[in-house]
Amino acid sequence: MNAEYQETLISASASRLNDSTEASRITGVAPCYSAKTWEDEFLSVLEAEHNPIPSGITGLDTLFDGGLVPQLYVIGARPGMGKTALAVQMMVAIAKRGIDVYFFSFEITRYDIARRILSLLSHPYTKEEQLSFSDLRSSSKLTGKKHDAFTCVLSEYKIIDEHLYLLDGAEKKPS
Repeated sequence: MNAEYQETLISASASRLNDSTEASRITGVAPCYSAKTWEDEFLSVLEAEHNPIPSGITGLDTLFDGGLVPQLYVIGARPGMGKTALAVQMMVAIAKRGIDVYFFSFEITRYDIARRILSLLSHPYTKEEQLSFSDLRSSSKLTGKKHDAFTCVLSEYKIIDEHLYLLDGAEKKPS
């Protein structure tokens, strides 16, 4: 089949499929997308890829041409390699921009993720004010400067919380 004939055939098919009546007659089913709908969706995807969301990690943003595009990202590595730390850092940076972020885990509870976020948010504070993951496991450890830091960090967490969706399967389900 020569290229000119192929192009004519594709063009004719596309114009016939734009008419939903003709498409229904040919295929027996109404089309899911018109060419215009598909074009709009395609252009919006290109726009999203052209305006990446910074991850908060300079090296990663460079690697991904300026940041992340809205889609599902799966992070995999061996235990203890920093997958959760990476995900938490990116989640916080993106949520601070007012963009919704979803975190799914079958191993870590949403409370442990919240503790990691609070710990990360405390890093600008002095060493004695920084909140470690273990500090956030017991209220008895939150005294003095750590309690003051916790109050400040919690108010910062509440600002980004409306954009964080932490979903887990690690908690016991009622039987």
